[in-house]
Amino acid sequence: MPLNEDVWGKDVMVAVDSELFVEELLQSLPDKARFIIQKVVIEGIPEKEVAKQLNLSQQRVNAYKQKTLKMLKEKLIINTGRRNYESYSHPTKKVSIR
Repeated sequence: MPLNEDVWGKDVMVAVDSELFVEELLQSLPDKARFIIQKVVIEGIPEKEVAKQLNLSQQRVNAYKQKTLKMLKEKLIINTGRRNYESYSHPTKKVSIR
């Protein structure tokens, strides 16, 4: 049965659409950048721990993260046509994308 507003409601449809959009953005990233964003930003794993997993310095992981967040912010602006994406409200935490 396809998802539609009559069955699931508008809030569910918006949530599904938003989740698919975020997943699409993440899949557009290079593998290392996606891994760093997934672990550090989404899962909250410390940069130092991710750096060990990737055999990189913590500073390099931070640089990748900052560069990738900037790129994601630009993609959000382009794809939504809006410039008011200063933060994204995650169900359990607020993620800054400045």
